[in-house]
Amino acid sequence: MHLSGAVVRDGRLLVGDQPVEPEREYRVAGSDFEFETVWGYTDSDWELHPIYDVPTILREALEEYLAAHSPVNVELGRLILPFGGIENS
Repeated sequence: MHLSGAVVRDGRLLVGDQPVEPEREYRVAGSDFEFETVWGYTDSDWELHPIYDVPTILREALEEYLAAHSPVNVELGRLILPFGGIENS
């Protein structure tokens, strides 16, 4: 997830160099995957009620892509991140 202007300093979350206010609402960017409690990114106690600006959620886009490009051939390997970019080995 992304919260513009947010940093963690000395173990504290700051937004615009100010401590996060628990009673205030903040706008964050993230995918539906990140906002689902089942994947462990969020806690059900947070009682999030996300509003999505995009009509297609990630899993629907992935299903559509896989259906259109089947069979999918995957080359297994390890990603190496050199200074110049991403390289698959």
